[in-house]
Amino acid sequence: LAEGMAHLRQALGTGDRLLEATALTSLGMLAHLLHRDAEAAGHLRRALAIEHDNGRTRAFGWNNLGLTEGRQGRADAALRHHRRALALARQLDSPSAVGTVLLGLGETSLRIGRPAAGEFRQALRLARAAGGRIDEALALDGLAHATGDPAYWRAALPILVELGVAQADLVRAHLADPAGRWCDLCPAT
Repeated sequence: LAEGMAHLRQALGTGDRLLEATALTSLGMLAHLLHRDAEAAGHLRRALAIEHDNGRTRAFGWNNLGLTEGRQGRADAALRHHRRALALARQLDSPSAVGTVLLGLGETSLRIGRPAAGEFRQALRLARAAGGRIDEALALDGLAHATGDPAYWRAALPILVELGVAQADLVRAHLADPAGRWCDLCPAT
């Protein structure tokens, strides 16, 4: 993630507004994945302040800001940002963009104690229709968290292994001890 952030920083200062907004949006997501949400929010606010016409980048900026606000405990702001992102994604007529935002909304909903299964089910349906394997696995992981049913982790694991992503190890840990607290989406006991 740190290497990716270093590459994205190279796109800053080019004068290309869309490139900079996209790089900042991605920087915000990577910082969020590193649990550096204050930094993430700064990148995302800078990205959203840049004028450009790419609705997908703007929708993902609002979605990612919702994720950072949700993890920081700002539930109302987070939900506002996700709803704005979802409205933008739907205007694009892009099922993959809608699915990505639904995954974000589901994740934030889990963090703030709001029901999330509906968002993950919608995201799963969209991912399967589009053949988006990573989004399918993420939706299955979200459903396992939202419902407590480890069958969703069992369905997600082969996809994650096939894709060769590190999250497969986290799903294995969840399957070995479904009641354990393996990530920040797991309920506190």
